[in-house]
Amino acid sequence: MGAAWYRASAVLRRRWRASIVLVALVGVSGGVVLTAVAGARRSSTAYERFRQETDRAGIRPALLARLSGFNFNGGRRLEIGAYAVRP
Repeated sequence: MGAAWYRASAVLRRRWRASIVLVALVGVSGGVVLTAVAGARRSSTAYERFRQETDRAGIRPALLARLSGFNFNGGRRLEIGAYAVRP
């Protein structure tokens, strides 16, 4: 084991600049990988978060009411701020 440490320290003494560059490259590539993983985790839930924020359940009855002439909502305002039929 002592011979391995001796050899490693000799290599580091001769090529310390290359070792620093190698450590920097490994650090930067690790940061890129972690950023990509974090972005993938966030974007995997993006559609579900979008659907929760823009819950448009009132659009379908309003559209059906306009197409068929039937008032599904009893003339009350929908949650999205539109009337089911013209007042």
